[in-house]
Amino acid sequence: GGMGEVYRARDAKLNRDVAIKVLLPAVANDPDRLARFSREAQVLASLNHPNIAAIYGLEDGPAEAGHYIGANVASGFSRTIAIVMELVEGEDLSLRISRGPIPLDEALPIARQIAEALEVAHDHGIIHRDLKPANIKVRPDGTVKVLDFGLAKQGSGIGDQGSGAAANSPTISIHATEAGLILGTAAYMSPEQARGKSVDKRTDIWAFGCVLFEMLTGKRAFSGGDATDTIVAVMSKEPDWSAVPAAVPPGIRRLLRRSLEKDPKRRLDSAGGVRIEIDEALIASPVDSTPVSRPPTVNRWTQSFLLVVTALAMVAAGVSLWSSRPQTGATVRFAVAPPFGGVRPVQGGFAVSPDGQVLAFTARATDGVSRVFLRHLDTAEAQPLAGTDRATFPFWAPDSRSLGFYKEGGLYRVDLNGSAPRRLCDVPGNSFGGGTWGSRGVVVFAATSGLLRVPDTGGMPTPMTTPDLAAKEGSHSWPWFLPDGRRVLFLNLPAGQTRGIIWATAIDDPARTRIVESHGAAAYTDGWLLSTTAPPRGLVAQPFDPERLALLGTPEPVRDRLTTASTGGMPGFTVSSSGVLIVDRPPPILNQLAWVDRTGRTLETVGPRAAINVFALAPDERRVVAQVVDSDSLKRDLWLFDGGREDATRLTYDGAVKLRPFWALDGRHIYFTERTPSGLELRTLTLGASAATAFDNPGSFVVFDDLTRDGRYVVLQSATTSQWIWIQRVGNPGERRALVQGPFRAFQARVSPDSRWLAYTLALPSGTEIFVQPFDRPGDRIQ
Repeated sequence: GGMGEVYRARDAKLNRDVAIKVLLPAVANDPDRLARFSREAQVLASLNHPNIAAIYGLEDGPAEAGHYIGANVASGFSRTIAIVMELVEGEDLSLRISRGPIPLDEALPIARQIAEALEVAHDHGIIHRDLKPANIKVRPDGTVKVLDFGLAKQGSGIGDQGSGAAANSPTISIHATEAGLILGTAAYMSPEQARGKSVDKRTDIWAFGCVLFEMLTGKRAFSGGDATDTIVAVMSKEPDWSAVPAAVPPGIRRLLRRSLEKDPKRRLDSAGGVRIEIDEALIASPVDSTPVSRPPTVNRWTQSFLLVVTALAMVAAGVSLWSSRPQTGATVRFAVAPPFGGVRPVQGGFAVSPDGQVLAFTARATDGVSRVFLRHLDTAEAQPLAGTDRATFPFWAPDSRSLGFYKEGGLYRVDLNGSAPRRLCDVPGNSFGGGTWGSRGVVVFAATSGLLRVPDTGGMPTPMTTPDLAAKEGSHSWPWFLPDGRRVLFLNLPAGQTRGIIWATAIDDPARTRIVESHGAAAYTDGWLLSTTAPPRGLVAQPFDPERLALLGTPEPVRDRLTTASTGGMPGFTVSSSGVLIVDRPPPILNQLAWVDRTGRTLETVGPRAAINVFALAPDERRVVAQVVDSDSLKRDLWLFDGGREDATRLTYDGAVKLRPFWALDGRHIYFTERTPSGLELRTLTLGASAATAFDNPGSFVVFDDLTRDGRYVVLQSATTSQWIWIQRVGNPGERRALVQGPFRAFQARVSPDSRWLAYTLALPSGTEIFVQPFDRPGDRIQ
């Protein structure tokens, strides 16, 4: 290749076969290139990923006769530089493709492993720049190994510093004067790389698209009679999309097109996004159109509904749809994508229209603005709904022609005939817990004060329910109209609890009827009540009479692991009156802790990738405590990440939710709030201890918010309907007082590093605002 010659060798010390790449003179005798290569080799050696061929060592010696490869001594080497690498058995991908297209069930697992290797390398700041089938090996056991990772980044050639010198190009062979030798690499260059411009990780995404296209079709995405023709095709022509087999699912077709966008700004820019798209395709199963008879009652839910699994976002939503089809038990799976380069916020909300034809969901596009998108289930793309910038939690009118949504302290409706949205009313307390639209022209929505109703033409909202504080009731949220348009289901979730009660009330009668216990919101469709089980939350269906408000029969399981149902009783699902059910089930998202500078550039990573959602830096600024979610059980435990180690240490084993962990000043104790069946409890964990102990509890329903830098005071937040902020002296539970109190919810308290100021968020009727006031001394509140 362009960097050196590779030999098979035997490591006599460790008794193993290895590969040795002896560098060519252009690299070995150039101090700048060699120094940069050595740095890259060190970084690559630290990757230690199963899909990246490992580097064992870098050897440097004089070019004496018989030293390494004797033939190279005669070639004029003044020194011999060699990399000792993992020897990967098996054939490279180009040989496999030479026998014809690779079947989908074989190609996708290969593609996923390639994407995972790219993802890890990109996270470490390494760009391959020469990804092609010849640099990818498939071992006999199916493991994929990407070779020459980072080596193509060396040298001042095409795609590096803008020089067009072909001989130094990392993607053009050093033997470029020999006819035809550069075609195999030129065919995988991105347009910006072919033009000699600087490149980033998106050039690897382009090459990945070329490789995937070639695996599925058996021919290159771009080719020509010579190198020039090939590069012209790369920059000006489209692949032969008709060559993609009909069996390739829409999600993979879209992945190909997004990977092969000539404009890098429009190209998929994340190997993680590539991996997620492939994951969604891998969990899909083929269509089975065998008719089945409709059973009378038992298991009717799972046997008479059409299942469709989709993906809603890069932060990822797995979505399942059932549609009532008495004549079929077919299973169909396809992908629903957010806008290009966009993500779907976990708490943005989604809803299917009553007629089961359209899915509305909140997504944040590349401009960073969240808005409502509509996806007709018989079309391929979701489209933004005009006028819904910064909107969340959409819900449908009963005729499926209008949508309601929450935006910036107000309740809105928008008709799908192209008219502009109009504000129906203000939402008291600027806290929205879902809305529902009834057939009698009434919208019911949840706020901090309980349920309220308002005409769907707008007006002053009228209270329907108020939480009974004496009975320790918490929020009333996630209302759902029953078919009569008069009665409404809602969830009463006590503060600090994960289990609540589903009640029914009416728009014209404050009386309530208890329906069932549930760990999340409930909904009704076609004779079935859907509710949520205990963590890890699952969805169950039970026959239900909406006239008598009576449950019939026993619950039947529908889906397990409603991931987003764990936040404040959020449903994690939506259902239409025609029987289409959408279940939110994101695949696990792995995060990487990293140090970044003020420009956002990653300096170094901390510990392994894991499903991390909250974390805190230790006083020594080296260790991190983080809550990690187990993707199978959904249990949450604290782990210790150390900047000097590649692994992590598990600290707790109970699996309960841990809120806002932070360190004591001594760096040996960790404070956190744990969610238990009886409520929120404050804990202290000593490193090395087998279990956490109870903190000196300052009262019911409080959570830790912060700790002063001198370690003298903890800052606490009450979790009652009117949340206040408190401080307590460490070691003296009797010394406790409220710092922020009043009719409005105060939360997210933070103490300044010098312990002179307290910042916090206040939920005012006009919206949330940030305030600062003196900490532990008199003074005015400053907005």
